[in-house]
Amino acid sequence: MSTIAHTLADSRASRLRALVRIEHSLKLSELVALALDTLRKNLLRSSLTILGIVIGITTVIAVSSVINGLNDSVLGGIRDLGSDTIIAYRFPWASLSHPPSEWFTRKELLAEFADDMAKLPHVKAASPSMRIFQPQFGVGTSDVRHGSSRAKNVILQGNAPSITQIFDLKIATGREFNETDTEHHAPVVLLGFDTTNLLFPDGSRGAVGQEVTIDGQLFTVIGTLQKRRQGIPAAPIRKTTSR
Repeated sequence: MSTIAHTLADSRASRLRALVRIEHSLKLSELVALALDTLRKNLLRSSLTILGIVIGITTVIAVSSVINGLNDSVLGGIRDLGSDTIIAYRFPWASLSHPPSEWFTRKELLAEFADDMAKLPHVKAASPSMRIFQPQFGVGTSDVRHGSSRAKNVILQGNAPSITQIFDLKIATGREFNETDTEHHAPVVLLGFDTTNLLFPDGSRGAVGQEVTIDGQLFTVIGTLQKRRQGIPAAPIRKTTSR
């Protein structure tokens, strides 16, 4: 009797579970049919809702990708610079507020300071450097011309030959600055990657030995640089062609 009672109880429980599953399936089918019917009746609103969701997800993914790319670029630039490099500025290279008057009372940095620093123990190299550009916009103010080609917004930077021992400047073609250039104040220039491509579309090999005009002064190209990593992308150098 006990076995028969257990068998009857199990069969009732099985039938009950089957009925519950069928009921859940019917409810799910009804909900899906109701949702599809709502989409058909409100096609425009449904399309705009789906479009908004897609745009939102795409925007989040795009912003995340840009931020990750900038982080990788900045970290890579810091790694390239090295942990044993010290850069001294008279003024901060970036400021979001009006410069305080205290900044302008600071002593000017002279090129001779770098020569004295180079004589210190544990200092491998020191170089004075001057950069002409607009730091708030990340662009230069100079025009470089070669023939009918003209590159705008070029950043000018003057350095001593020892700069190649401090920064990882990779020469693509030609040579680096040397002490003879400094002693004779030779009008020579190393062109950056972007400027070279704008002024010499045929390739950097044809740039060495050519003459370019920088803000009306004539310089001879002694070399070109390979493309460098940028921490924060600057405004692009513009090219114009005069006729």
